[in-house]
Amino acid sequence: MKELLTFETMITPKIITVVYYIALLMVFAFGISLIFNERSVIMGIFKGVVTIALGSLGVRVYCELCIVFFKMNESLAELRKK
Repeated sequence: MKELLTFETMITPKIITVVYYIALLMVFAFGISLIFNERSVIMGIFKGVVTIALGSLGVRVYCELCIVFFKMNESLAELRKK
């Protein structure tokens, strides 16, 4: 408990994992809605698949970058202790 109150342990990386899965579900839902709401079937499928592929990749990269910053912080804290 003391580590949480003194900010020695970060909880944000755990939260980022949850945010990743929620954002992934949102990207998937948006891609599916594009597939079914487009007038042209071929164009709807194309837009939906591209949105799902690029959106999930973008969400993954963003979340990994956020976690990298926290890993850098942990590594610096370990170096500071030595």
